[in-house]
Amino acid sequence: MKKEIRKEIREFILNDVNMTLARLGISDPVQETRKYENKYDDTLQYKFESGPIRQMPMMFKKVVVEGYIVAVEQADSRFANWAEDNDIIVVSLEYRYKNFDMGENGCTIGRIIYAVKKKLPEIFEDFAGEDGREYYVRRIDGLKI
Repeated sequence: MKKEIRKEIREFILNDVNMTLARLGISDPVQETRKYENKYDDTLQYKFESGPIRQMPMMFKKVVVEGYIVAVEQADSRFANWAEDNDIIVVSLEYRYKNFDMGENGCTIGRIIYAVKKKLPEIFEDFAGEDGREYYVRRIDGLKI
């Protein structure tokens, strides 16, 4: 079953990813580019990409940071205790670079894992979304900078 991720949650996560990338020296913010269904693992993924990263000297034609956001059904065993009353969202980040001879390659930066509270305690009732869905996003694992 494919899990939708609310727009407000995706925006919060992308803001957090931008702060993380700023610590790595990448100042151009990432922006969501498209949503697609992954046929291999039957998930709904939200792809994002940064603008081109400046390089001196120019080694590649274009270097960008790209990644995707996906809500997972089965969290791995390290996050099993979080999965009971939270939705687990995984963000994967990687560098993608194009060579001058039109080849393309990349390498992984890492992943960031978030927990989105399914039901908030009474003290957070003002944070309910417009459709009544209550949420609270917490970063539970990620890049260590």
